Amino acid sequence: MNLKDIQQNISSKIYERGQEYFEDGCVRGLIHIGQEKWKANVEGNYDDYTVEIILDDKNNIKSWHCNCPYDGDVCKHVVAVLLAVKEELKSAKPAQKGKHPSPGWVGIIEGTPEKELREFMLGYAKKHREFRDELLINLSKAQKEINTGKYRAIIAQTFNTMSGRYGFIEYHDTNAALHPVHNMLEKAEEYLLKGNLHEAFSIAAAVAPGCLEALEFMDDSNGECGGAVNEAFETVDKIMDACNDTQLAGTIFDWLLVQVQNPDYDNYGCADELEPIFFHWANTPARIKQARQFIEEQLEKYQSSDDWSARYRLTKYLKYKTALLIKEGKENEANRLINENLHLSDFREMKIEEALGQNNYPAAIEHINAGILQAEKDNYPGIVHRFKDQLLDMYKKQKNTEKARKVSKELFYESRHSMDYYRIYKGTFETAEWPEKCEEIIRHLLKDKKKGYWGYSFQADLADIYIEEKMWDRLFDEVKQADRIEITDKYAKYLKEDYSEGLILLYKNSIVRYAENTGRNIYAEIGRYLKNMATLKGGKAVAKSLMQELLETYKSRRAMKDEFRKLNW
Repeated sequence: MNLKDIQQNISSKIYERGQEYFEDGCVRGLIHIGQEKWKANVEGNYDDYTVEIILDDKNNIKSWHCNCPYDGDVCKHVVAVLLAVKEELKSAKPAQKGKHPSPGWVGIIEGTPEKELREFMLGYAKKHREFRDELLINLSKAQKEINTGKYRAIIAQTFNTMSGRYGFIEYHDTNAALHPVHNMLEKAEEYLLKGNLHEAFSIAAAVAPGCLEALEFMDDSNGECGGAVNEAFETVDKIMDACNDTQLAGTIFDWLLVQVQNPDYDNYGCADELEPIFFHWANTPARIKQARQFIEEQLEKYQSSDDWSARYRLTKYLKYKTALLIKEGKENEANRLINENLHLSDFREMKIEEALGQNNYPAAIEHINAGILQAEKDNYPGIVHRFKDQLLDMYKKQKNTEKARKVSKELFYESRHSMDYYRIYKGTFETAEWPEKCEEIIRHLLKDKKKGYWGYSFQADLADIYIEEKMWDRLFDEVKQADRIEITDKYAKYLKEDYSEGLILLYKNSIVRYAENTGRNIYAEIGRYLKNMATLKGGKAVAKSLMQELLETYKSRRAMKDEFRKLNW
C-alpha cells in the first residue's frame, strides 16, 4: 500500500473516521525520525494514542502501529496520521521549474524576504522553547572549548516537559522526549566528521549522564534512552580515535574515569559499552595507573560477596586487570593472576584455550573436567553444560567413541533433550545395536510422563524421538492423548499421510472448544487452524461445515466473520 492509494485499500468507514480526525486537527506532534519513521500523537475519544508509521523512499507503507485497543488491521488513528504525513510530504515538495512556488511551508520560506523571516524567527523563538533548542543544536557555531551546559539544559528541560503529573515519562512519550537527544547525537557525528571534536564531545558528554539520570523516571521498555547513552559512548570512542590534541584526549579520559565510577551505568546495563572504551584508552602509564586503581576499588567491593551478580562483576574486573597487565608487558604477573582464579569459569576457559592452542588435548580435557567439578560444586548447571559441550567436542576430535557416547547421553538428558546430542549418541552405535538403545531412552523419558494435577502432560522430547525414528503410530497416540489444538496443528504435517481421519476429528473437537474464547486474534487463529485442517484428505468439506456451524453459533461476532471471510470459502 502506498500513501497515494490509501483510500482504495482501507474500508470506507475507517477511512472517513480517520479523515475526520485529521481534518479536526487531532494529529499532534508529527515528527520525522531518520529516513523512514514518522510518529505522532492522536487525540481520541477516550485517550490520546501514539502512532508510528514506516515508509520507504517511494512512500510505500512498510508497517504501522497504534497503541489503541482496536483489534482490526488499520484503525482510524493510523489513517489520520497517514493523511498528516501525506500533507507534510506534499508541503515539503519543491516547486517545479516554471511553476509558482508551493503554498506549503517550503514555498513560504522560499518566498519570504530575509528581513521578515528573521523577524518572524526571533518572535517565534521567544515564545517556543523547542524551536530555540533546535536552533542551539543545529545552528550553534562549533567552539574549540568544551561546553556541555547548553546541551544538558536542553535535555533536562525536554525531559521535564514530557514528564507527567508525577514526574514520570510514560512509554508512549519516550520517543518524543528523546527526539532532541537524537538530533544532538546526529549533530555530534557531523561535528566529528568536520573535525570539530570539542563540540562533538560537548554533546556526547551531555547526553550520556543526562539520559542516565532520566532512566530512573522513565518507562524505557524499548531501550531507546539506554541506547542513547550507549550511542554517546560510541561517539566518545570515535572522538578519541580521531583526536591528536593531547590536552583534549586527557580531558576526555578524565571524564571517562568519572563515568565508570558511577554505578548507575552498571545498574542500567550501560557499563558494558562504557567500560571497554575506558580500558581501551587506558594506554599510557598514567592512565593505566588510574585504571588499575579503579579496578582495585571494584575488586575490594565484590570480593566479600558470593552472590551471582557479585561473582560476575568480580570476574569482569579480574579479566580487565589481566588485560592491563598484559598491556604493560607483565605476562608472568598476568599468568599468576589467571592461575589464582581458576575457580572462576572464565579463567578456567583461558587455560583451556591455551592448551587447545598448543594442541594439548590431554591438558585441555584435564582443565575441562576440573571446571565441571567446580561448577557442580558451585551449583552452576549452565557452566557445567558449557564445559561438557567442550568435552564432547574433544572426545569427537580424538575419536574416543566410548567417552563421546557417555557425555552425549548425559547432555541429552540434562539439556531438555536436544536432538543434536541424541543424534551424536545414536551415531556411536552400529545400526543393529540402535533399536534396543533407542527403546532404553524412550523408557527413561516415559518415567517422567505423568498425569499431573492439570491433566495429561505432552512430552515434546518423546515426540521429537518418534519423528526422528519415524514411529508414527506412537506420535499419533501422543497427539491424540494431548487433544490440544496447538499440538494437533504442530504435528499434523508428520501424520497427515496415514492419520487424516483421526486428525480431522481432533481438529474439529479442539476448534469447537477454542472458539469459546473471544477476540480477533483468537478468530484469526481459528481461521488458520481451519485452513490447515482443509489440507488433510477429506478435511476441506469438514472445515467448511465447521466454519458455518461456528458462524451460526456465534452470530454476533463481527470480527469472527471478518477473519473467516479471508478464507475465501
